[in-house]
Amino acid sequence: MKTKTIRTGMIAALAALGLAGCGDPWQGENKANPTIARVIAMDPNNLAAFDSTGSVQADKPDGAGVWQVTGLNYTNADGQPAQASLLIVQANKLLNGASIQVSPTDCTPVAGAFTFTPAAPAGTTWYACYNPTSPNTDQGGSIMFYAGTDALDPSSAQSFAEGTLVTITGTAKDHQGKSLAVDVQAQF
Repeated sequence: MKTKTIRTGMIAALAALGLAGCGDPWQGENKANPTIARVIAMDPNNLAAFDSTGSVQADKPDGAGVWQVTGLNYTNADGQPAQASLLIVQANKLLNGASIQVSPTDCTPVAGAFTFTPAAPAGTTWYACYNPTSPNTDQGGSIMFYAGTDALDPSSAQSFAEGTLVTITGTAKDHQGKSLAVDVQAQF
């Protein structure tokens, strides 16, 4: 009986120690405020291989804090006109996907999280897909914004008329509830 009591006490003590460490499930994560590391505009046809052909990158915001990408219309390797119409905002840390899209299987933006100007072209919808992975260790998650025909397929991103200025503003959150301000302009 004494052995059973000691064993039960040890299990209870171990359980209490285990629960004490469960207060923050993201303990090993970067606790800094989330910031934008870079903004990339990419041709959705080159997305599968993350081919940099047809991509444009902004490494810092302008003086007003707006991330601007320009030169998004180009000629591809086949000599055909193309457009980098998929906008990728890379953060310095992981974000909370639930603050970006309505579910892991639907890239519809969370209501009120982002504002898109202009409205999506006819037959398309604005989407915001969270991707918690990145190709480099100095990056966190990414938000892919696109006006497309498929809520789970960024390669469905549609082109914009040349001269169109797209503005995306809003807020995403990290796992500690800290806000990441998104303010991006893309000149097509």
